[in-house]
Amino acid sequence: RERRVCSHEGCASISFSGGVCLRHGAVQKRKKCEVGGCANASVGGGLCVKHGTRANKRCSAFGCNVPIHNGGMCRRHGAKVDTCSVEGCANFKIQ
Repeated sequence: RERRVCSHEGCASISFSGGVCLRHGAVQKRKKCEVGGCANASVGGGLCVKHGTRANKRCSAFGCNVPIHNGGMCRRHGAKVDTCSVEGCANFKIQ
């Protein structure tokens, strides 16, 4: 796919809207957080970082306040975690 270059003189950046790059006036449309009254940009799942990305979600086990790893639970309460594929290594796989 061919990318268009910014029409501003001397600029080699990729153009977005109106034939110019972000530095020269293009406006990039970003979805807003779905929580009422929040003006932050959504990061994933329609929510901003403050209102519910994975980093802010906590384990669903009663009384546990540890961030989730997989399947809504922390490692201690049953999240399935892959280990490193290198022979002799017992570390967790980075996702």
